[in-house]
Amino acid sequence: MPRDFLQRRHFLRHFPNYNQSVIQFKSIELPEFPHNRNKIRAETMVSGYLITALDKNSCQLELISMVDIKGDIPKFLYNLVATKAPKSWIENLKNYCLGKPIEKKLF
Repeated sequence: MPRDFLQRRHFLRHFPNYNQSVIQFKSIELPEFPHNRNKIRAETMVSGYLITALDKNSCQLELISMVDIKGDIPKFLYNLVATKAPKSWIENLKNYCLGKPIEKKLF
């Protein structure tokens, strides 16, 4: 069964230090976006990026993701997505920062 996510996203500039920024994701519930019974709503406990400026043209990116995708997923499929999805997320973030199109694929 397909999954959906409902997340609040925060962007904190110059946090925790002046040369760092945080993008944070967390699941939320909103009455105007009820669960769709044709999808399983996954839960993001905490997820996000810590971006540290190293110099004018480079940065370090750290990613954390703690998500319960709920329901039964075959282990081989879960492992496949778990290893490939973060690379896709980082590539999309990079493309967004460079003003390039973002791919709409899972991984």
